[in-house]
Amino acid sequence: MRNRLLYVATLLALGLSAGPAVALPCAGFTDVEDTSSFCPNVEWLKNRAVTLGCSSATLYCPTDPVTRLSMAVFMNRLGKALTPVSLHKGFWYATPPGVSVSPTGAMYCVTDDLPPATYPRTARFIGSVWGTPGGGPSWLAGWWKYSTDGGANWSFPGTPYVTQFFGRDWADYGQVVGFPVLAPAMDLAAGSTYRFGVHVSAMGGPYTFSSFGCEVDVTINSSNPAISPFDAD
Repeated sequence: MRNRLLYVATLLALGLSAGPAVALPCAGFTDVEDTSSFCPNVEWLKNRAVTLGCSSATLYCPTDPVTRLSMAVFMNRLGKALTPVSLHKGFWYATPPGVSVSPTGAMYCVTDDLPPATYPRTARFIGSVWGTPGGGPSWLAGWWKYSTDGGANWSFPGTPYVTQFFGRDWADYGQVVGFPVLAPAMDLAAGSTYRFGVHVSAMGGPYTFSSFGCEVDVTINSSNPAISPFDAD
């Protein structure tokens, strides 16, 4: 009898100490539980800024009806979230005395700023550089970079001289070509403004090119870790 009472008392103590399980908010919404089967879908919409909340940023209002005006907003945001953003910049110079490229180099083919993103984005980048030397062997090298402060500072998205090396070639009174290279994907932080460009330098120069060009194409796609039926289609 004594052992039985101790067993019951132990169970009660464990139950009181553990307490009931408390569900966590889904995607920051306190009125949707993270255990709900609808949570992945709500998170999918929240991460792409299709929904920003109803009466506050912490409420989803899951049982509220949707007006046609609200539907228009949701559809517009969804279309923007799923449509890739393409940035393109080209540069061509073929007028004497030409372009002088030094070993330290400079930024070329710089895109306009990509407006701040309110949801995760992924960027893929492809670029090329080329030039015709003004005389003698010349070398060109290019790396793609990005800036989040309007071009005041530039960063490599990967390993310098390895993953972002466009390629180099040389020629004696001929053509110098930097082969197009697809850089590895990089994740863009929500709320930041990005611009992209090519940093071109001369290998041992400076060299003067009678013609010089570069081209940059950046594709921005939406990115979201949440799993939803939309992702499985």
